[in-house]
Amino acid sequence: MNVVVDTNVVVSSLLRNGKLRRVIARLLQAPLYDWVITEAIRKEYEEVICRPRFRLPLDAIEAMFQVFDSLPLIDDSNITAEFPRDPTDAKFVRCALASNASYFITGDGDFRETPTIGNTIVISVSNFLGVLGI
Repeated sequence: MNVVVDTNVVVSSLLRNGKLRRVIARLLQAPLYDWVITEAIRKEYEEVICRPRFRLPLDAIEAMFQVFDSLPLIDDSNITAEFPRDPTDAKFVRCALASNASYFITGDGDFRETPTIGNTIVISVSNFLGVLGI
């Protein structure tokens, strides 16, 4: 099953222990789930975790860059999709559609009124932990 992860989940998992970090760890370990990205998502992940305001240690940033490099890269170039509520989030919509993802994990309030993207279930971290049985 393909899973798309919003940048806010990635960043929060690096800043805090707890459920966010457990979701990321489980995605990387569970053979049932493939965390998928597009080139645009990878660029956003990398740009955001390097922001000085987060004060992430260089070794944590480098480790995440290695994780990003290991994730399946989805070609979304043939997908036209918009997200009018926040156009910068359209990249996640395109990835979910192009990969036929089962889940899009997000904490972004802009998606609260969007329960699905095509066949993809938009889900919170807490609810995804329930799916994982954690």
